[in-house]
Amino acid sequence: MPATQAINLFPRAMSQAAVPVRPVGECREVFDWDFKERGAMDNWFTIDEIDANTYIISEYRHWEETHCYLLNGNTRSLLIDTGLGISNIYEEVLKLTDKPITAAATHIHWDHIGGHKHFPDFYAHAEELEWLNGKFPLSIETIREMVIDRCDLPEGFCVKDYEFFQGMPTKVLTDHDIIDIGGREIEVLHTPGHSPGHLCFWEKAGDIYLRATWCIKIFCLLIIPLQTRKPTLIPFMEDVQRAM
Repeated sequence: MPATQAINLFPRAMSQAAVPVRPVGECREVFDWDFKERGAMDNWFTIDEIDANTYIISEYRHWEETHCYLLNGNTRSLLIDTGLGISNIYEEVLKLTDKPITAAATHIHWDHIGGHKHFPDFYAHAEELEWLNGKFPLSIETIREMVIDRCDLPEGFCVKDYEFFQGMPTKVLTDHDIIDIGGREIEVLHTPGHSPGHLCFWEKAGDIYLRATWCIKIFCLLIIPLQTRKPTLIPFMEDVQRAM
């Protein structure tokens, strides 16, 4: 059985070189893959090709270093997260697929749904629908401060025009839902902690596990939701172990 390939959301943050290495146990990170970089730091987006139908779209010019994932199937494409919303991710995605595109959010934080306005067909978890309907716990002023913090902004960007995306998803996701994009089936895993409706995505046939940023960085290992401020590391780890 091939080793599981666990994709993290910030490959550059952990390794400057993408070189093939032997898997450790049953899991290896995306920076161990022999992937092809298709973009450069002088552009807003950097695109890494995992294979002919799987891409990472990264935003390294912002301190958040947000990463989105494009999975192309036979009938449609799935974009997991849409990034910061500073530059137009839709234009980049169109270069990589000619299929209808569905966007799915790992969680409803501003830096993961910034480009949702370009994708009318989008999915989210039920626990975060209120955040898409005026009840996100941060003000737009605070979000705008985060948008321009430690960032090499593109020319012409005006933070006063930045808005936190609001809207109702075309589908509400629950634990173990299957997203079929034609020849590829992606399982939805509810992994609350970083946010109440946080999701991971598991493609069993391709041995691809799309997981969240807080699973990697040491300083994020203690997961404290905004609502309760109570650590939820144990249930999170149980969810990850269940997936693996």
